[in-house]
Amino acid sequence: MDKISIISNAEASTSPVSPNNKLNLAIGLVLGVLVGIGIAFLLELLDRTVKDNKFVTETLGFTILGTVPQMSAKEINATIQKKPVTPMIKKNTSDKAPESRRSRTRV
Repeated sequence: MDKISIISNAEASTSPVSPNNKLNLAIGLVLGVLVGIGIAFLLELLDRTVKDNKFVTETLGFTILGTVPQMSAKEINATIQKKPVTPMIKKNTSDKAPESRRSRTRV
């Protein structure tokens, strides 16, 4: 331990070495966009709904017998007949007690 020599004095760095916030943000943004696009393509590939009459006639070879048009909320509300709400328990309008209460006696 006799031959130790100091080459230079230690100096503290003014900027942090890690984490690099700008680089992490850029990587997260790029990965988020790529994952979002990948999920969108995957959902489009797995979508099995019929969106066009031509698909049914040309691709599947079926004949279209009829179509169901889309209805607006106003049209849907106009076609629903609303029933009046009826009470489940009828109120006793007479001042007398009900027959079942008057006729109960214990012996």
